[in-house]
Amino acid sequence: MKKELDLRFSKLLARANLWCPVRKEMLLNIFGYVSAILMINMKIINYQDVEAKRVEEGAKNMTIRWLITKEMGAENFAMRYIEVNPGGSSPLHSHCWEHEIFTLEGEGVMANGQEEKRITKGDFIFVPPNEAHQCRNTGQTTIRLLCMIPYTQTQ
Repeated sequence: MKKELDLRFSKLLARANLWCPVRKEMLLNIFGYVSAILMINMKIINYQDVEAKRVEEGAKNMTIRWLITKEMGAENFAMRYIEVNPGGSSPLHSHCWEHEIFTLEGEGVMANGQEEKRITKGDFIFVPPNEAHQCRNTGQTTIRLLCMIPYTQTQ
């Protein structure tokens, strides 16, 4: 986004030179202020710098990293990086919020207690609120997932 802003701003500055030096100076000040605001709040963190915690509560061979949270200023959604090792699984569970999941690597199944659907690298999954769900690794490598959940008043 910053590169796009820089490009647009340089085009704007080129036009401002034709107008008048005062406008150019004013634009420089505004752009500097806007850039500072954009960069102050943005967070760029490598996922490996976030602690991987073992998932308990019925899970097997599974870790989770809370990448984006309320504590860093996210008001609407949390982003989690989940690893399910071969033979591992989440418990079959449900709750009042939805999940948006993207499969980065690995293969396994998503189950709802009545049926199972195969998942593999590149698949995305939408789990509606209150639907039972479970992820099981049936492959030979670790399943790596990005999972987004909304913050709700009941969480």
